[in-house]
Formats: sequence, C-alpha cells, structure tokens
Amino acid sequence: MQREPDLKIKEFYKGKKILLTGCTGFIGKVMLEKCLRSFPDIGCIFMLVREKRNKTKNQRIREILES
Repeated sequence: MQREPDLKIKEFYKGKKILLTGCTGFIGKVMLEKCLRSFPDIGCIFMLVREKRNKTKNQRIREILES
C-alpha cells in the first residue's frame, strides 16, 4: 500500500510555522507530540500558554515537555 497522502502533508508543513493553543491540556499535548513526531522538518511551533494555579508560564511549558 502506498502512503502518498502522508508525503503531501509532510511537504506542506516543511519549514512552516504553526500556533498551537491549549497545549497544557490532554488534547493539546497529544497534538504537540503528533506534530513533533510526524513533521520533523516543521519550521517552528508557537504555543500559547498562560500562568495558572501559582505556576509560571515557563513551569507549565517545562511540565509539558517532561510529560
């Protein structure tokens, strides 16, 4: 079976910049992981993260990357 559609999607995201919101939630973490794994040539991923429950934005980002 040929996987041509995947190649087209990978080509589309090659060098692109994307914005992900909700990255601290379950679905957001899944989407971030999927983008990083599936599109190795993606240009840049921007994440919109806010402070919450006495945690800074940097602490929340670190938790995302460690999970």
